[in-house]
Amino acid sequence: MDSFQKILQENIISEATVKLSPVDAKSFLKKFNGKDFFELSSSEVNDVLAFAKKNKYRKSKNAPGSTARMYYDYLTKLSRRKK
Repeated sequence: MDSFQKILQENIISEATVKLSPVDAKSFLKKFNGKDFFELSSSEVNDVLAFAKKNKYRKSKNAPGSTARMYYDYLTKLSRRKK
């Protein structure tokens, strides 16, 4: 894992304030049909932002990307975990 990915993962995981289960993350991500973040439409990005706000997500000031991208990456990683 290169240093950029390590920083990204540390910032994503540490900033989620409402605990979601892997099942919840997978359920939310189903509506995006496995798309990469950069393939999302602007309305889909707004959906991710709304879900992030609902779950009180705040990204680190040092996180390399938008709030929506950081949260989407967090949800993707979370959805791959076992229950």
